[in-house]
Amino acid sequence: TQPPAAQPAPTQPKAPAPTPPKATADADGWQREDFTFSNKAHGFQVALTGYVQADFRSFQDWQVGDGTDPRARPDNLEWLRLRIGFEGEWRKLVFEFDVDPAFDEGDELKDARLGLRFGKQLELNVGHLKLPVTQEWLGSAAKTDMIERAMLVNSLGPGRDWGLTASGELVVLGDNL
Repeated sequence: TQPPAAQPAPTQPKAPAPTPPKATADADGWQREDFTFSNKAHGFQVALTGYVQADFRSFQDWQVGDGTDPRARPDNLEWLRLRIGFEGEWRKLVFEFDVDPAFDEGDELKDARLGLRFGKQLELNVGHLKLPVTQEWLGSAAKTDMIERAMLVNSLGPGRDWGLTASGELVVLGDNL
């Protein structure tokens, strides 16, 4: 006698595809999509940006000193950043404005940048911006692996300042040089 043939496993119904963000457009081509307002015909786009970062530490069954120091607690929640701002572009003009109103004492303004883009080869920026000195400072704190930057970078890197920068991609002219 042969064992009964194995029945194929019933197929699971596929989950519905995620719905894309809702966009609305009017007759003139202006579009609003969640936190972005744009019109491709006029080369205009502005978006609301922001993020929050916190650090929580908890040590189970940990006695902290003799209990007289209010700074030493077994559970600690530290709010690090609350960034809110907007960024956008209109034709060759780019702009960005970010503040951290809650947690950086006396240093609420983060970025206030106005730029003129002449293609990939050249972009001029003026305002309060990150200085291009260290690679770690150029990256956003929202996209770093660790929640804080290295102490060496904080002590040697200048961070942000008022100024003018020029940036772009070098043009390769070919093998004839």
